[in-house]
Amino acid sequence: EAAPSAPARFGPAPSLGLWRFATQTPFSPPFVEVIPLGPLDEPIDGVPRREVLRQTAEQYRPFSPAGTPLFETVLRAIDTMQELVRPDAVTMVVVLTDGRDEDSAYAMSRDEFLSELGRTRDPQRPVPVFGIGYGADADIAALEAMAEATGGTAVASNDPSDLASAIARVFLAAHSAQ
Repeated sequence: EAAPSAPARFGPAPSLGLWRFATQTPFSPPFVEVIPLGPLDEPIDGVPRREVLRQTAEQYRPFSPAGTPLFETVLRAIDTMQELVRPDAVTMVVVLTDGRDEDSAYAMSRDEFLSELGRTRDPQRPVPVFGIGYGADADIAALEAMAEATGGTAVASNDPSDLASAIARVFLAAHSAQ
């Protein structure tokens, strides 16, 4: 309910893309690229990416039941974004999840994840992770650990009216990190 308003919060300059967890079954890929990375106002099939993002968020329906390959997806997102780091831009990963890393072929322990995160961290190409944990089942402790390890931040949100505020807090924190 809150996500369709998020694109209006972005300024004119950012580039972004959108991945979503793809775990319809335990052996589905960990994520699907829904919107390719690119400038927010650049058209995708004639429609500005900002509008595509708003429409995609509006039409989103979660899989039920679905696993969450949270850690694998974050590692792949960081790896993808490290290739795009530029000195004149902030490069980051923003994660919105209502679950914890479980019920997928990619599930790993938090310790395994943090160890792998430490191995892949590149101070020359930093990619902070900003996490939003939505609802009672969100693993806010894991989001806080990944944020701390990468220089990001994590916030919790418990209902749709609070989610818009959580998204705003994350983007404010990301802007402050510049």
